[in-house]
Amino acid sequence: MTPDVMRWVLFWNILSFVTLLVITYLAVADVRLDWPRRILPWPLSWPLRLACLAGSLVWGAWYWLFVVRYDLWMKRIHWKAFSFIFANVLSIALSFLHPAYFMMMFGLYSIAFGVMPRRYAVAVVATTPFFMVARLIYPDRFTWAGVLDDFWLFGYGAAVILLGLWMHALIKQGQERQRMIDQLQETRGELAQRERQAGILEERQRLASAIHDTLAQDLTSIVMHLEAAEQSLEGDPQAVQQHIDQARRTARDGLTEARSFVWALRPEMAQREPLPRALERITAAWSAESGVPAEFATVGETRLLPPPVEVTLLRAAQEGLANVRKHARAGRVNLTLTYMEDEVLLDVQDDGTGFEAQRAYQPDEHGGGYGLLSLRERARELGGSFQVESEPGQGTTLVIQLPLGRPSGGNDAESQKEAA
Repeated sequence: MTPDVMRWVLFWNILSFVTLLVITYLAVADVRLDWPRRILPWPLSWPLRLACLAGSLVWGAWYWLFVVRYDLWMKRIHWKAFSFIFANVLSIALSFLHPAYFMMMFGLYSIAFGVMPRRYAVAVVATTPFFMVARLIYPDRFTWAGVLDDFWLFGYGAAVILLGLWMHALIKQGQERQRMIDQLQETRGELAQRERQAGILEERQRLASAIHDTLAQDLTSIVMHLEAAEQSLEGDPQAVQQHIDQARRTARDGLTEARSFVWALRPEMAQREPLPRALERITAAWSAESGVPAEFATVGETRLLPPPVEVTLLRAAQEGLANVRKHARAGRVNLTLTYMEDEVLLDVQDDGTGFEAQRAYQPDEHGGGYGLLSLRERARELGGSFQVESEPGQGTTLVIQLPLGRPSGGNDAESQKEAA
């Protein structure tokens, strides 16, 4: 039952009890009424007035049991239909005591359609005019002329039946609409649950990518310097100290990166290092660590970029330099950041040994190769692209292109997560 129907039922129940109280007062006070025609002489004696009060109590008990608590009879509808016949007979009998009780029969029309199935309600409403006409022509002798005088009650009953059928259709339509709303809410709940699960999986993927791009590379660098220090233990103490110092600096940088990754959930733009300066610092640190000359250049007008774009470009530079150090055996590396009108590009170019470009996203025997695949996925998420251009003996160029459709300095949740 929809909320609108429940409010209507509550209103009608209150109206019915108020009407019963008014009619009971008219009967007990023996207010004179002449329609329908009185059967008992006026005024009534007190025993008859008390009988009216008892009849009102019986009628009110019937209404409470079979109308207000209609749900008790959902599986015994025929008993409810018989109870309405009883209510008609009771109303007719009470109208012999006082004519006001005749008015209660008009209320039975709409009540029947409110608490019974359509076919039972139609049957009850169709028989009610016969009780009413019989009461109106009593105690006169039955004549067709008398019936025709009160024939309007049959028209009234027909109109009530049509109105009841229309109300049934509206109620059924409301129930169907409510069912569709419930299904829609359930579907929305399932969709929200799936979106949460997808968000969790996406966040896991981002965490894996961030760990690979930061902590894993720092740990790799530390291992390489410690191994180099171990190999130089006997022959070159100064080189041992240099490798240890570099490993210590890398460990501290990794620790700083880890703390930033954990705590910097809402980075402000004023607290972040400008992208060109950060790329220049990364390039210089990598060159000092690896011993390979590396240069960074900026093309175009420098401007503020959305945090997800800046973070992705930083990760691309780190991944590109890490791959050069591990695989390229290059003599020189160039990084170029190009600002265009509606996009930004980053090139990481080396003159190393190169490889077959189609093998760029395939994992190697040591479990590597995830970084380039992660960068490609990051670029696609931001609406851009990531390409690897390489041939054996011709060096390698990594190119990442990202659009600038998002407003700079965005504070949405996704931007904050990416920046963190």
